[in-house]
Amino acid sequence: MSKHLKLVHPVKDNSLKGFYAGLVSRFLAFVIDIIVVSIIMLVFHASVAIVLNFFNINVGVLLESDNHFTTVAAAVFILLNLMISLFVWVFYFVGAWVLVGQTVGKRILGLKVASLDGSLPTFKQSLIRYAGYWLSAIPLFLGFLWVLVDDERRGWHDKIAHTCVIYSWDARRGPWLQQKLLEAQAIEAGEKREETPQHEAAQIVGGSTGSQTKKRLPG
Repeated sequence: MSKHLKLVHPVKDNSLKGFYAGLVSRFLAFVIDIIVVSIIMLVFHASVAIVLNFFNINVGVLLESDNHFTTVAAAVFILLNLMISLFVWVFYFVGAWVLVGQTVGKRILGLKVASLDGSLPTFKQSLIRYAGYWLSAIPLFLGFLWVLVDDERRGWHDKIAHTCVIYSWDARRGPWLQQKLLEAQAIEAGEKREETPQHEAAQIVGGSTGSQTKKRLPG
């Protein structure tokens, strides 16, 4: 086990609840959410198409009609359809984060979106976080990949919304990982016993070092 691994929180149990979630679990949750919303939209558009077909209405034909009224009606219908689609996408994510902190995907993967104090995000935070998805995606998804290098595993959208993603259930580490963490804890404890009084005094004055990595949501 590497002696460079530092553990801020002692490994007292085998629970991951409250710890910052990693990239893989968050990505899988997002994929599930995309599938869920896509199915919802597919059902919605199929239902609208069935109704239009029943009344023998062709929106494309109406849009190209010489009749001004039918053209405007078709344009309004298309605009309304787009607005409803946008509302479904935004409400699915923003509404879920505000109400319970979890979308369907995050619920399945045992994840939760939270404010930095552990409370549910506000509507404003959730809306900013949703808009931040696009900011994270535009530069080749660098904002999402930022989770890999951030101490609190927060993407750019989390940064600007002051949110984070944590494990919400009492998941358990595998035996191998648990053993490695216990070994790292023992090594760290041994290093602390070997520290000189001068170094201990410097730690008291300077506080915790910046190299330490937070793993659990404060509180």
